[in-house]
Amino acid sequence: TTCIYSFFLFLPVGICKGFLSKRGLEKFVDVSCNFFESQELGRILTVEEPQQKNTDLTDSPSKVAPKGSVQHLPALEGEQPEDSKGKGPVEAFPVQVDLTTNPQGETLDVSFLFLGPMKEQLVVLPFPKEEQRSVKCPAAAKVADPPVLPP
Repeated sequence: TTCIYSFFLFLPVGICKGFLSKRGLEKFVDVSCNFFESQELGRILTVEEPQQKNTDLTDSPSKVAPKGSVQHLPALEGEQPEDSKGKGPVEAFPVQVDLTTNPQGETLDVSFLFLGPMKEQLVVLPFPKEEQRSVKCPAAAKVADPPVLPP
């Protein structure tokens, strides 16, 4: 049989971009992602071992619950209206979320990111069902923008 020495190497990896929009009092997050194939796919180890039936679905890589993060990035200088300055979140750090499959989206409370008693919520929509994968890895960033690039 073929043994994958670490299925974590084969979990989907991609770059996502999105934006926040408002409809009345509701806020929506729209995200699009490009997923990339792992470069480790060519290095699968083959080991001879007795056939075993594995009925434990928790070890299956396809059954791992998708997770992600939402990060509110600061507006670029000049893009923020005068009356909204100072109303944004205190810090731009990611909020860890379980990705939803609900087509209507899931409400995410992000009030703790903001100063004041106002309740802030976002609607996180599901990723598209059809994954768009590329066999190439993304190139290095043309512009090193710390709020956008991972640490």
